[in-house]
Amino acid sequence: MSPYILEEERPQFDFLILTLLDKNNNVSVQSISQKIVTKGQLNYVLSSFLWKWFEKYRSYDTIDTIIREIEIAKFHIMGIYSISLEYLSSRITEVILHSQVPEIKKLGYALGTLECIKLEFYRRKAVEYETKKIEENKDI
Repeated sequence: MSPYILEEERPQFDFLILTLLDKNNNVSVQSISQKIVTKGQLNYVLSSFLWKWFEKYRSYDTIDTIIREIEIAKFHIMGIYSISLEYLSSRITEVILHSQVPEIKKLGYALGTLECIKLEFYRRKAVEYETKKIEENKDI
């Protein structure tokens, strides 16, 4: 799965990403998510949402929250509802379940997509943050 989409395709999803970032926005994520029809588009929207969330609330707690919320979303997609959805996990779940990506209806694909998004977030954002903090505060 390629997480990349052409740069000229991205503006059509920027409104959805901004909608996801705004907790006070009452726009239907379901209707906007239906515009997502490829794996690359899905990955772009969810990755951009989480990366922008991290930039907005940049801290170790935010890294922990994003990783935890991706895991909670996985449980809900599997039909295990013992853990209640928080804001991020509910938005992630909504986008996945209402997208029109044919493969997303397969449980393994949905879980794999979230795992790839989580690992890419950690590799590209969390490691950068942790490296900077090590430089500032010294290593363990």
